[in-house]
Amino acid sequence: MQASLPIMAATDTNSDLSSLIEENKLGHWCRSDDVEEFYLKSKLFIDKNYANKLGSNSQNFFEKNFTSTHAVNIILNKIKKIEKVV
Repeated sequence: MQASLPIMAATDTNSDLSSLIEENKLGHWCRSDDVEEFYLKSKLFIDKNYANKLGSNSQNFFEKNFTSTHAVNIILNKIKKIEKVV
């Protein structure tokens, strides 16, 4: 994500990464035991324009959601909510 590369993830079906990746057009996902699907989806990255677009989406998503500033803001908001309760 940070390197502006598309994601090719192979995880179990219990992972929430599949929806995150597919819905945000960050790359592709398949079940970890589906080698053929992994191969077919990986081949899609041969199209450089397509791969670059997904990579750009991935980097933008990372910058909006996974920076240290974002993490600190989430933590501070949780603390503020707890302080209101106490």
